[in-house]
Amino acid sequence: MLDVNACCAVTYGHPLARVLLGDSLHSGGLALTSRLKALMGIGATSNVLDVGSGLGASPVHLAQSKGCRMTAVTLECEGVVAGEDLASREGVGERVHFVEADIMKTDVGAGTFDSLMTECVSCRFSRITPPLRAASSGSLAPKGGWA
Repeated sequence: MLDVNACCAVTYGHPLARVLLGDSLHSGGLALTSRLKALMGIGATSNVLDVGSGLGASPVHLAQSKGCRMTAVTLECEGVVAGEDLASREGVGERVHFVEADIMKTDVGAGTFDSLMTECVSCRFSRITPPLRAASSGSLAPKGGWA
């Protein structure tokens, strides 16, 4: 059986992915991230979990534009390194925490997040969305939002 997670990690972790796709690896780019931020009411006091954060463009953008705290989970070691570098260069390193992990197998904290973003993960792999939602929903605070 094809391991979709491994395919994504290898593909998006490859240097050519950044050349071809830029820093934002999901369709819609940072314009979509900005729209989601507005729809979810993300603000300076928000604590947001980004599942499938890739190279870190979305979490850095949110921390920079709204001042919120971000936890960014990605499968790729390269994503963590690139994200930490980007966050540092953009002056938001203290507000963005990158984690190399599979969200389906990682506890990022029960009830800790106001919002949960899965820009790339849920749009590309609809078959994993229900288990992903179940695995991640415990991380959301009561009345937390999902996008």
